[in-house]
Amino acid sequence: MCTNPLTGVVPNIEKSICFVVNNGKFLLINKNLSDGINNWRIPGGLVQKNEDYLEAIFRVVHQQTNIDLRKVHFTYCYKIEPTDQADPILHVFHSVLKKDNSLESFSEKKDQLKWFDQSQVEYMNFQRKYKKAFQFICISHFYQEINQQEMMKQPLLEGQSLCSRTIINLIGTVGAGKGTQGKQLSEKYKLSTLSLGDIYRNECRSQTPIGNLILLHHRTNGQMTFAPNEIAYGLLFKQIANPIYGKGFILDGFPRTAEQGKVYNDSFLRPNDIHIPIYLALNESDIYRRLEHRYICSQCEKQVREEDKLVKEGCCPDCNGILIKRKEDISREKIDQRLQFFKKHIPEVISSVVLRDPISIIYAEHFSTPQDIFKRIEEVIEQRTLLRSHQNRKKSDLKSKYIAFGMAFCLSVMVIGSKMWGRARR
Repeated sequence: MCTNPLTGVVPNIEKSICFVVNNGKFLLINKNLSDGINNWRIPGGLVQKNEDYLEAIFRVVHQQTNIDLRKVHFTYCYKIEPTDQADPILHVFHSVLKKDNSLESFSEKKDQLKWFDQSQVEYMNFQRKYKKAFQFICISHFYQEINQQEMMKQPLLEGQSLCSRTIINLIGTVGAGKGTQGKQLSEKYKLSTLSLGDIYRNECRSQTPIGNLILLHHRTNGQMTFAPNEIAYGLLFKQIANPIYGKGFILDGFPRTAEQGKVYNDSFLRPNDIHIPIYLALNESDIYRRLEHRYICSQCEKQVREEDKLVKEGCCPDCNGILIKRKEDISREKIDQRLQFFKKHIPEVISSVVLRDPISIIYAEHFSTPQDIFKRIEEVIEQRTLLRSHQNRKKSDLKSKYIAFGMAFCLSVMVIGSKMWGRARR
């Protein structure tokens, strides 16, 4: 790492690590091939130049373990900031394997890998920040698995809303399927969708003062710029004041920058919200293919795929409007600009959102149909809500114990006091 010649400061390096878990055991690596307990390490490594921390963890874990994190339950937990310039920024991930935890599938790497119980990992000689990351993974509200019988006591029913103020935030590039998945989630959980992009388009199409201001901003600064933050905040807060969003909503398109992420955590979310951020990731080749075959209604902007029969008929099933292609989807050059713009900002967005709650990452290309992706999202939502319910029940039980203890203590004091008062009167 080179020193900045102007300031003499060495910039912080970045490192990504991943706790791979199966059946309550943690997968560790041993490059020295020694049986000493302190020679085992958490899978992970340095983020290389021109590489983001998400790409780095996929590359390093696959090299070290042959595991493709894109195909398993995968979550970005949080970011540990450095204490000084020589200390690396640490990105902490968590992955759950559902298959058998034997190491035969790792072929030639199996001698370097071993599963350890949580109690064994606790006594290993890790650096302080790695210990901190491990403790975060193991706290009950995130890592601890719920007993299956306990899960069956309060199942999520089809068509039933999750609970008050459940916010499912779908994060992803254009063409990742946020609109398609948001519609299905809305139908199942009875939560309204809230898309910043749709709000912008409605304002522009209706030629409102805000819409005209957005159009003027794009004409002046170019399409690949965000409208002023004040516009985004004002429109979103105006929308969520509507009673239909009282129990929660499916959010799409916000936050888009680190600054918006801070406002999102501090002002947009409430302390008691169940917040479920989900990142829908997609390869660039799949994005091009999807956008080339995507149509929208010229009136209501309903999205339709080319393989759908409605495209052949050329009209929208909702309003009979003419199906067209969005002008930003026509040219590959414009698609490239949007992708580069997204890739520039997504690392800081994820880093800001994860300060509130872990982000589940779903790779859409590994699921053949939108229904498969939807099932995967359902698993994430149900796991998060069940874990939250389990945590709340534990807090409620603890509160009940404190109340019972307090009542018993007060009763004891009253009894002792009455006896002492009786003796004093004698």
